[in-house]
Amino acid sequence: MSGVSALLALAKGQRPTWTADKQHLQIGALTLHRKTLTPYRLKGKSDFYPLDAVVFLLEAEEKKLKPAQYLTEAIAQKITAVNATQKAALLSYLRGEVSSTPDLDIAGLEALESQAAGGAQAGGEESKEGEQAGKRQRLSEEGAALRKPVSQWTVDDVLCEEQLLSTHLSVLQVPKKSFTPLLELYHKALGADKGKSKEGREGRERDSKSSRSDKDARRSSGAASAAAAPAPSSGPRDPNAGVPLIIVPSAVSSVVNMYNVKQLLENGIFESGEFVRMKSAAAGKEPLITISKASFYDPAKTVRFQVIDDVSKLKEEDWRRVVAVFASGAAWQFADWPKRWPNPAAIFENVCAFHLHFDDEALHPNILQWRTHRLPISKSKRHGDRSVVLDFWHILNEFIAARNATKKLNI
Repeated sequence: MSGVSALLALAKGQRPTWTADKQHLQIGALTLHRKTLTPYRLKGKSDFYPLDAVVFLLEAEEKKLKPAQYLTEAIAQKITAVNATQKAALLSYLRGEVSSTPDLDIAGLEALESQAAGGAQAGGEESKEGEQAGKRQRLSEEGAALRKPVSQWTVDDVLCEEQLLSTHLSVLQVPKKSFTPLLELYHKALGADKGKSKEGREGRERDSKSSRSDKDARRSSGAASAAAAPAPSSGPRDPNAGVPLIIVPSAVSSVVNMYNVKQLLENGIFESGEFVRMKSAAAGKEPLITISKASFYDPAKTVRFQVIDDVSKLKEEDWRRVVAVFASGAAWQFADWPKRWPNPAAIFENVCAFHLHFDDEALHPNILQWRTHRLPISKSKRHGDRSVVLDFWHILNEFIAARNATKKLNI
């Protein structure tokens, strides 16, 4: 009954102390071996927690160890870790908050000790350590015999059978391993790279001096003929070469079109295309719209984006500038697109696709299948427009930046 007395003493607030050899615990007037069984049963098993498991749980609670740290230290000290589903109840009992818990089984421990005492009288005396090992083995065999078929196991049954082998912290503890050879290899490679860099720098300097000498010689020998010959003409540079292109649907019924796209993307304010068309009926629809915004790379600078809804007039070099398209859902929207992109799926691999739609309307069946960025917008709540536009620019700028090594666009 020493394990019962120890658990009751702990529940009354008596503090345990370890002996010098770390093999016994002093609780009040009791001095018990650390593996003395307490009447607190392991979850789903016939065995009981040893005394050091209960005391270690109290120490871990005082130190405020996290679950991973608790398991790691329990493994390091070869202590049975208390099941996570039992911790709260056991701690409540030890603090005196409750008088009993479902896993507290004093009668079961008494029966176990009586059975062990009878076995000791029949077969001779055994050492305390050997007796406890035999008890655990017998209980394990009895539990295996009474275990439910695997087909009837619940989640709790599976969790009770789990054995923690290692954690993300314990796998990093490799005391017998040395990483010194890796460090030596790293420093050796670093020194070789520095040597190559120095040789390369000296070679570039020699090449540069030689190149300057050759240029000076050519300049002096050809000065007269160069003065007589007319200067070559490089031709006018295309002002739209680095301007990204955005394509919107041509239908006036689309949520975004040539009538309302400038107000939306430049100022973050949504107005229906039909309303804007009626408001500016005399002006008509512009074939190309320019939108100005802060640069993605340098907010102090302003860059341009161009918007069109008719792709039939685009040249081959213009398609390199196409970065985004607002898809309405109709497949015919892409009828005039290049044949190298035979379907919307291929188009959306090369162009960032968006679908602006009202948040209270069902999506087009094609949109549900296409890989587009959906931007829901309200019909009446205008305070949310700017957030939608900011999402659009954030997605588009990151899409362009990831591919800009080849496109070389101004964003």
